[in-house]
Amino acid sequence: MDRDNPAFRVYGGGEAADWLSRFILLFLVLRKERGWFTR
Repeated sequence: MDRDNPAFRVYGGGEAADWLSRFILLFLVLRKERGWFTR
């Protein structure tokens, strides 16, 4: 995760930040692949 990213500074680059970034990435991938939440 980029150290210049605001989320990195907020979470201090700890384990929580890694989990959050992975969750967001997974969400975006699923949304893109499955077309979820699109109207």
